Amino acid sequence: MLPTDKQSELVLHKSSNALIHYDEARRVAPDDFQNQHLYILSDDEIKEGDYCLDTINKEIIIAPLGGFKGKSIKKIIATTDTSLNHSLDIARPYPLVYSIPTSFIETFIKSYNEGKQLKELLVVYDDDIFLVTSQNEIVIKPLKDSYTREEVIEIILMYKCNLLVEVLKGKVEKQFTDKWIEKNL
Repeated sequence: MLPTDKQSELVLHKSSNALIHYDEARRVAPDDFQNQHLYILSDDEIKEGDYCLDTINKEIIIAPLGGFKGKSIKKIIATTDTSLNHSLDIARPYPLVYSIPTSFIETFIKSYNEGKQLKELLVVYDDDIFLVTSQNEIVIKPLKDSYTREEVIEIILMYKCNLLVEVLKGKVEKQFTDKWIEKNL
């Protein structure tokens, strides 16, 4: 999350450090709030034209020819900053940066205000491509540390069904289990 001078969905109350959804805050006392943008970052390969965040200088940059290498530069895959949700390149008909679902923004606000910063999340991929809604929002799943017995049974049955489908198609890959776990857990 970074401060911005642009209007945004998220605002940080300056004295209490509470994060609030824009609509709720601006009606009360607009000078008491600092606009914020939320960024979801990835360690994916950075290519020319990708939007990136320099995590040391807290700056948004566009990757030059040859991309970037280094631990302090992260690829931005989704954001609340709508100015990044368009492609700079006609050859790329899809957005370079996707939107963040409102449901996740609300979860992020709640966690932030409870003192539990969300530092990791699971962005859903399918064959190395982000799963995206019709509103160009990435699909996010919550990370879980533990599962109930019923959830484990459901996961095993889902895996069993997916494996059976692949066996019947006659094309079970060597890495099927690893890929299935990455996609579903």
